[in-house]
Amino acid sequence: MATLSGDILIFTETLEEHHDLVRKVLQCLQDNDLFLKPEKCSFKQPSVEFLGLIISHYTLAMDPVKVAGIAEWPAPRNVKDVQSFVSFGNFYRCFIQDFSKVAHPMFDLTKKDHPWACPYYA
Repeated sequence: MATLSGDILIFTETLEEHHDLVRKVLQCLQDNDLFLKPEKCSFKQPSVEFLGLIISHYTLAMDPVKVAGIAEWPAPRNVKDVQSFVSFGNFYRCFIQDFSKVAHPMFDLTKKDHPWACPYYA
């Protein structure tokens, strides 16, 4: 089970374990006067989008909607733009081979003593 910012993700090996854990979580919420919004709930899903990732049985993948946004990302015009892009990339670093090497020139652009010269800006 994972929780973050009020989102709860329950995952188990078997359907029996799943039913048991769902009951326990619902009981815990009820015992603490916490409520769920039914329209935001889904149960027994083979795959879910959670925190920008697609999670399915033994698989973790980048959300294709978020990845598509990279192609439309505007070229950075200043340090803040670079920091924003690097932060986005950092979230998906486990999917990007040699992320540190790829991002290193961008990190350099954020240093105070480094002149602003973005080769990607046209």
